[in-house]
Amino acid sequence: IIIDAPPVQSCAETLSMAHMVDGILFLAMEGVATIENIQEALNLLLDANVLGLIYNNASVDDFGGYDSYYHTKYG
Repeated sequence: IIIDAPPVQSCAETLSMAHMVDGILFLAMEGVATIENIQEALNLLLDANVLGLIYNNASVDDFGGYDSYYHTKYG
């Protein structure tokens, strides 16, 4: 079962629910969440089981050359 919850900093219920679930996938959207927002939220979730972080809507302007490699081989 997947439960979608509001941001940790804006809703106290989210932090309460964090300790009732088996694991958390933390989502952050580029251009909306700052690194400070992400750090603050993860600090609030220190006692929870954070399984990973999904960085959504990331720009692909510069991946150190990897993007051109994949476009050449697969696209």
